[in-house]
Amino acid sequence: MDMVLLLGAHTVGVTHCSAIKSSRLYSYGGKAGATDPSLDPYYAFVYKNDVCPNKPSSDGNVVFLDDQWSALKVDKSFYKMLQKRRGVLSVDQNLYGHGAPTRWMVDMLANTDNFSWLFPKALVKLSEVNVLTGTHGEIRKVCNKFN
Repeated sequence: MDMVLLLGAHTVGVTHCSAIKSSRLYSYGGKAGATDPSLDPYYAFVYKNDVCPNKPSSDGNVVFLDDQWSALKVDKSFYKMLQKRRGVLSVDQNLYGHGAPTRWMVDMLANTDNFSWLFPKALVKLSEVNVLTGTHGEIRKVCNKFN
């Protein structure tokens, strides 16, 4: 439950085209030209044609993880985007995938005001985790890769 809430921080997040081009837009599952079928077809079209065309010069283009009108607000719209199959990152969309055990929670967070008070509680819990520091831990420069 806490992980679903903490991923809600993506309501104010961004990524770059380089993070989604191979995994979601142009070679899903290692298949050349394949688009992730869990991504809303219209959004895939917009990303491919306007935001992240399949050329190296688009790698640094910014992609909002929530809709652009809500991108600066911590709110439940991120979960509404997942319900519409518009999660930018696979890790996000998988929360609402077919048969996902977290699907009920996404529905609850999208359709109630619970996110506004549950999210801070999850952050406090996370702050109490024994963080490794110095040579025992690392701050990643790229979230999904070890330094």
